[in-house]
Amino acid sequence: MECSEPGGVRDEELASYLAGEQVRPAVVQHIEGCPACSSQVTLYRCIELRLTSRLYRWDCPPHRVLGEYHLGLLDKERASEVKKHLDECVLCAEELATFVQLLADTHELAAIDGPWNL
Repeated sequence: MECSEPGGVRDEELASYLAGEQVRPAVVQHIEGCPACSSQVTLYRCIELRLTSRLYRWDCPPHRVLGEYHLGLLDKERASEVKKHLDECVLCAEELATFVQLLADTHELAAIDGPWNL
């Protein structure tokens, strides 16, 4: 299948469109109207999903290390490495936020008077 306007949209623009980035309105119109480019975006999406599923967290610190980071149990050098990673990795930052919320909820539950607190 051939593009309806060869050269009208670059591969980089297709990738930007796939990533949800701002692209020229002409790019969006072209993708919506060109079966070849629409198919190319679908192919890119499939490749991205396969890579994400295979490489998920391949270079992330283990869950335990994120918890130790939050609790202040890591040495200064390791804590600095984890902080740098957290600044760059949305997945780990979200996981740490979930962990922090879980600890806060657990603290709140422990503070509530109830039949389990004898």
